[in-house]
Amino acid sequence: MESLNSMRSYTIVRMPEAVQSVSKERVKYIIFGCGSTGYNVAEELEQEDEDLIIVDKDEKRVEDLRDQKYEAFARDIRDPDLLEGLPVPEVAFILTNDRDANLAALKTIKNRYPATFVIARATDPVGVDLLQQEGADIVLYPQEVVARTAIHHIRQLHSSRLALRLYDMLASWEGTLCIVTHLNPDPDSISSAMALSMIARHASHNKLECRILYDGDIGHQENRAFINLLEIKMERITPQVLEECNYIALVDSSGPGVNNKLPKTTRVNIIIDHHKNDEHPSVVADFID
Repeated sequence: MESLNSMRSYTIVRMPEAVQSVSKERVKYIIFGCGSTGYNVAEELEQEDEDLIIVDKDEKRVEDLRDQKYEAFARDIRDPDLLEGLPVPEVAFILTNDRDANLAALKTIKNRYPATFVIARATDPVGVDLLQQEGADIVLYPQEVVARTAIHHIRQLHSSRLALRLYDMLASWEGTLCIVTHLNPDPDSISSAMALSMIARHASHNKLECRILYDGDIGHQENRAFINLLEIKMERITPQVLEECNYIALVDSSGPGVNNKLPKTTRVNIIIDHHKNDEHPSVVADFID
């Protein structure tokens, strides 16, 4: 029997991370680069219980991620063997703040898995163009994202204030509100008139009678079916009908006499339209949007 001193010693060698692998063949998401941006993306996906793998070159960060029960691997995303042993991602996020590393990872992913949807982070405007040229499906430039988000919130706030002002105005009215569509009304114009009618009735607690007026033809069979199925009551514009209106609203039309049969001198209270108004640049109404 060999003595303990004569026994051969062995060294346990840890398999390099680059060749470690997972057993599954496909995964929904892989995040390459888990700084603050990548970590926030991971948290959002984890809350939705999504199938997720994280790859980052910082071994300490990877250990921390594993402690948080994330499946994480320590790899340099510039390595051509980046994808060895990893499942095929349905969506890949490339989110480091290193432009060259992001480009290298993008090329590796697209060369091997052309069908993978890649969302890549740009660090500057030049990087945006480079990533797009290399086939990134979505390029995120954080400064631009912040700017767009700020503008979006401003527009939402503006829309909310406009909607509240319209609602309060309708709540103060009683009588007859005539809602005028454009000539030969289509479903867009008709549905806009219906929506305004419902809002007006609700805001005024049914103190407003709403009448939808039009002129021209409802020619398409689909449009007539739309009106018949929903039992939408629509009346033709006549001088007599207009005399019965306490308030007039235009939908999908930018002013009296512009693609509608109203006389151009008609006093209009509400205009809701998305068309550019060239014929009535100084049109006046109580509410315009």
